[in-house]
Amino acid sequence: MFLKKPTYNDPDIGEFTFSGGCWHALVDHDADEKLFVSVVGEKSGLSNESLRQAKLLLSNPGKYVDQAKRYIESQDISDFMKGNGTLILDGIYSHDERGQFDLDFGLSNWDDASITVHFKDYEPVEITLGD
Repeated sequence: MFLKKPTYNDPDIGEFTFSGGCWHALVDHDADEKLFVSVVGEKSGLSNESLRQAKLLLSNPGKYVDQAKRYIESQDISDFMKGNGTLILDGIYSHDERGQFDLDFGLSNWDDASITVHFKDYEPVEITLGD
């Protein structure tokens, strides 16, 4: 027997599903693209602070995306990115602490590429690479 995952319908973002200790939703981002949004919380419900912050980020992502891209460009990761296309925003992970969140990017010519920019106090502070 399969257990149904808990869901929560937010009027602004849409349906969240609880999995792996977080609440996840797919939202329309650009014309053909979806953005993965993760909000912390317990199985019993989403964190109000994390959800509020996710809504803030979704209402004006450009400011933080631009900061993240400048931060990525300031890091020595040219070997990782070389020849693999352009940065594409894939997801937002909103933590429970105000100003702490992650922006996840992929590369247009490398499906498995992952560049995560970690923010603290609304400023980029660290980068994590993966494939």
